Amino acid sequence: MIIASYVFFGLFALCSFIHLIFCFLEKEKARKISKIFCVTLLAIAAILYKPNAPLIYVGAFLGVIGDIFLIFKKNIKSFFVGTIFFIGGHVLYLTQAILLINPNSALHWSVYLVVGLILLLLTFGLYPITGKKLGPTALIGNFYMPFLLVLLSLGIYLSVVNNNYLPGLLFACGYLSFFISDSTLIYTSFFKDIKRRDFYIMLFYLIAQALIITGLLLA
Repeated sequence: MIIASYVFFGLFALCSFIHLIFCFLEKEKARKISKIFCVTLLAIAAILYKPNAPLIYVGAFLGVIGDIFLIFKKNIKSFFVGTIFFIGGHVLYLTQAILLINPNSALHWSVYLVVGLILLLLTFGLYPITGKKLGPTALIGNFYMPFLLVLLSLGIYLSVVNNNYLPGLLFACGYLSFFISDSTLIYTSFFKDIKRRDFYIMLFYLIAQALIITGLLLA
């Protein structure tokens, strides 16, 4: 099973490389088709490596569904639904990461409450600014981007409190890449387009998924 997992991880790397070429060359049809297979192969690799950790590979598959909806990111409804699936995947990654925290360094429940309240405050507090440009859809973005920073912080915390720092470091670097990817996606979708935008978005996105999932699998 482990060897098969390495094979699928290699297929993920190969598929990602081909997909990024299509993105760079702006071959839209090939880009849209190949996009779906990248994280799917990574999810299968996760299943084969650690079949008893469904939070990891189900989170990855939710990302695949999000990818499908974001193919039509110029459609605001598709963008909204895709983001919901991505949030679902991040929640599963978050849950798995919390389970990995050293019991002696477990966070008090009040920390999660405070973080949740801050996210809620940002979601509605930023709306008078972001809503002018994006309307009600801004609420999901107001929550989503700070949530990525929370996950980035959690990865740093994991790398500090656990004996093995590598999983937390990979998790943190993955969420830094996610933040760069999604910031670029939001900017090019709603503010100003740039040439070869999908190359930059997908480069950091695929790096993010690979680092996060690898970190969780190695923990």
